[in-house]
Amino acid sequence: MLISSSSIFLSIFGTFRKLLHYLLTVSKGFIHSWKKEILPLFSKYALSFSSGYFIFQIYTPLMHYFHGPVMSGKVGISLSLITAVYNMSSIWLYTITPRLNMLVSVKSWDNLDRLFKKRFVLGIATYCLISLCVALFVILFRDFWIFPKIFNRFLSYKSLVILAFCYLLHFFVNCWALYLRGHKQEPYFITSIFSAVFISISTYFCGKYLSADLFFLGFLTNYIILTPIAGMIFYKCKRKWHEEQS
Repeated sequence: MLISSSSIFLSIFGTFRKLLHYLLTVSKGFIHSWKKEILPLFSKYALSFSSGYFIFQIYTPLMHYFHGPVMSGKVGISLSLITAVYNMSSIWLYTITPRLNMLVSVKSWDNLDRLFKKRFVLGIATYCLISLCVALFVILFRDFWIFPKIFNRFLSYKSLVILAFCYLLHFFVNCWALYLRGHKQEPYFITSIFSAVFISISTYFCGKYLSADLFFLGFLTNYIILTPIAGMIFYKCKRKWHEEQS
């Protein structure tokens, strides 16, 4: 990861060195308090993003603790499958994040909302379409050749459906967060901390007292509670900030 990050860093300086040199040259006559503006935001980012380890990465070690290495392996490969579908769907939003930030900076609210809604719908459609294709593939090939042995390495269908639905709800929350972060705000850091604590505790008890099929019940419960709250925060902040900056 260190080598990968370093190579990206060096390639940016190599590719955009003329642009970076120009920006440094024209910025000499300007003074801006980055410390006052950026550091408070980064502290919220740190709390919010670090909570993600407890929200998304705690399942494999807990499953290993309660149900052994075979089930933890199934959790790991199942999570890899669902997150791959999620990441492919999120490309629609991640590729326009700089443009969203630019539209916020010039207060072009109509263009901002139009672009966001378009990519949001495309992301949801992509997630549902890929998930449907995976489900059809399993149905068609569940008794063919070596595929039954491969499918047996994943969690049960019930667990996969729960997990896929959780990530669908997370897609909503993540898209709203990307939109609001364009305003240099992080209104979801409290909900992220709450989710980390709630999921850690609930998953522990699900693993201890429930069957492996219901291992993600705490994850599901969290997002059933969180998604409406995140939606209200999104619409409230969006309306308030746009009115204040108009």
